[in-house]
Amino acid sequence: MAGISAVETIGDRVRVMRQRRGIRQGELAQRIHASANAINMLEVGLITNPHADRIVALAQALECSADYLLGLSEDPRARE
Repeated sequence: MAGISAVETIGDRVRVMRQRRGIRQGELAQRIHASANAINMLEVGLITNPHADRIVALAQALECSADYLLGLSEDPRARE
């Protein structure tokens, strides 16, 4: 996908996938039982090391792989 390689942090990747899915920060927060402020803090880099359960929840809500969010893969597609 074009533009993915320039995305570096987990927050950047969450923001990219959230925007691609047309989801607001508040909606994503509700889906993963977090605050909209926590999503914003992650996206702007104030939270840089979220817990594993939060990464899994984000990946499920954004329909992408946790590997993509962690920067271990450039392919955002969720693995089956």
